[in-house]
Amino acid sequence: MERRKFIKDAGLATAGITILNFPVFGKKAPSNKVIVAVSGVNSRGSYLAKSFASLPNVEVAYICDVEEKAIQNGLDALKDAPKKPTVVRDIRKLVAQNDFDALIIAMPDHWHTPAAILGVSHGKHVYVEKPCGQNPHEGELLIASFLS
Repeated sequence: MERRKFIKDAGLATAGITILNFPVFGKKAPSNKVIVAVSGVNSRGSYLAKSFASLPNVEVAYICDVEEKAIQNGLDALKDAPKKPTVVRDIRKLVAQNDFDALIIAMPDHWHTPAAILGVSHGKHVYVEKPCGQNPHEGELLIASFLS
């Protein structure tokens, strides 16, 4: 095969793939959307849920809390969201779901490390605010879970 013909054919193939792929998916590609779950939606969690839901290409698919009043706060914060989130009361059941990408943790401080470790162990991205734990050892456990 001649070098010029190879370059021409490769260029046409690349352009064809780009032209075909872009209009089919473009900005609406599923990979451009981040689906999150918020755990602990009483005060800070409700604010975070509303903040994340207002971002382009972010969907809050789940909210998780054990307290009924907190769940109502979370639902109220997301009343303007395009999709109503599913309510899950048990974090263990939440992290077992395969249809979301990231776990936002706004639970009481003593739950930060256990929830983050649960999320990471189930392959989720985790957002947790400080403190990450109640003592340095919990921080070390959290880092070890990210590295394993």
